[in-house]
Amino acid sequence: MARVLAVAWALCLLAAPRVTAGETTVPVQGTFRGRYLPRGPLGLFATGAASLAALGDGPCSMTVSDAHSTVFFRVFRDGATLEGPADLTIGRNARGEISVTGAWHVTGGTGRFAEVRGGEVQVAAVGNARGGFRATLDGSLRF
Repeated sequence: MARVLAVAWALCLLAAPRVTAGETTVPVQGTFRGRYLPRGPLGLFATGAASLAALGDGPCSMTVSDAHSTVFFRVFRDGATLEGPADLTIGRNARGEISVTGAWHVTGGTGRFAEVRGGEVQVAAVGNARGGFRATLDGSLRF
């Protein structure tokens, strides 16, 4: 009887799905405020400060162009960084105001963000004709 129970238990263990260490998802929500400089007809460079809930506050920069867009963020307190390419599009109206929309694909980081395996953050930004720039950021990071 003990042998039958042992074999049955072994078969159950083999049939059970394997559990591996899962990823932890951390929400990213925050704002970016700063200034922008036009870079050609379809591009810009923005620099300022971002405040990301549960992640920290710090300097942030964003490059937007039709060929290549990137986002870089550094936390003031400990110097940890997040960075990655972005799929951002830019629009302009007749008054000289701009809008930027798209997704930042976080590919990695340093410091306490060294374990980041990826993530996607939606970016919705507006800029005025005098160079002021503000954005909302909403998405998640995978650790």
